[in-house]
Amino acid sequence: MEICLIGGGNHTNNELGEVFLELSKMIKSEAKILIIPFATDNSRYESWMVSIKQAFSIMENVSIELLNEDLSGKEMKKTIIEHDILYFIGGKPERLIHVIEEKGLTPIIKNFQGLIIG
Repeated sequence: MEICLIGGGNHTNNELGEVFLELSKMIKSEAKILIIPFATDNSRYESWMVSIKQAFSIMENVSIELLNEDLSGKEMKKTIIEHDILYFIGGKPERLIHVIEEKGLTPIIKNFQGLIIG
């Protein structure tokens, strides 16, 4: 497992431009990226996806998917395993932890073999 801690920032104003340039050196083409949005409100998911897709557009042929909070824990675990990269978006850490614990995702995240960004 590799971990990249961004520490916050805004995708829309290129504040994270240098971070994504460095990430582009680490991320292989055809990588499958899973956005884990549980730290933010559901109403912001769509705007997050737009800005994240824009940020990752400098990388070749990556696919980006959003982990839906309405899935069962079993479905979420299956989805996590199918991806190369987990990207935890910012917001309320207590909300993120609550959903991770509620869905029983802690072991699958601890054993994830890909890149974790957050």
